[in-house]
Amino acid sequence: MPDGRCGEKEVREKGINNYSTHKDLPRINKSSEKRTTKSLLVMDREKGFTLIELMIVILIVGILVGIAVPVFVSARENSEGKVCKSNLRAIKTASIVYNASSGTYPASVSDLVPDYMKDDPICPAVGDGSAYVLESGGGPDLPTFSCTYHGYTR
Repeated sequence: MPDGRCGEKEVREKGINNYSTHKDLPRINKSSEKRTTKSLLVMDREKGFTLIELMIVILIVGILVGIAVPVFVSARENSEGKVCKSNLRAIKTASIVYNASSGTYPASVSDLVPDYMKDDPICPAVGDGSAYVLESGGGPDLPTFSCTYHGYTR
């Protein structure tokens, strides 16, 4: 054979005594042998994942979700608070402009729409403009507006 291996016939012809060590023994091609049931079972086990492996993956995913969800909720609440403060700042600025043009301050947030604010400001946590109220002032006094949900005042 060209690859230096001998077949079974050559082993019988040369005999085992002609080789000095087991490394020199010719290799017999056994690819034509039928697979045993045991070797088939071993191959089937290698194709899939075990229950332990799947449970470990699910545990890792659960840990990652347990870390990510509170961080996401905290980031969302933080951003809603910043939007609310920004809306209160816009309401306060619009009330100052209202005073400059009319000589008095508005009695409510709805007095500022549509001339001084395009739309009613919407608190992101509540989903509508009902959270913003005039806390004090109005008329001749500088008003103080607040968000009933977050408790911010400006």
